[in-house]
Amino acid sequence: MEFNIGKRLKYLRVQKGMKAIELAAKLNVSSAYISHIERNQTGVSLETLEKICKVIGIPLNQFFQTDLKPIDMSVIEAAKGLSDEKKRQLVQFLTGVSDNL
Repeated sequence: MEFNIGKRLKYLRVQKGMKAIELAAKLNVSSAYISHIERNQTGVSLETLEKICKVIGIPLNQFFQTDLKPIDMSVIEAAKGLSDEKKRQLVQFLTGVSDNL
């Protein structure tokens, strides 16, 4: 199965509640360029894709993780600002919850 960069970009952008014109403005590119990427009418360099991910607020590797559901991504986002100790506690909590299901 082929990875569809344009479709994934549009999905993530919409999930973040961002319009194409907003993304374009933050990247200092035209909204037509974003539209062309999303419709797979133009390629995108890894450097540009990394900038897009930064604006959207996700790490580049997450862009390619299509098996994550929106709720999974929400948990990841919520844990980002936690200290390592708090992350360990969260993992212990989630493990305990899943063990009791």
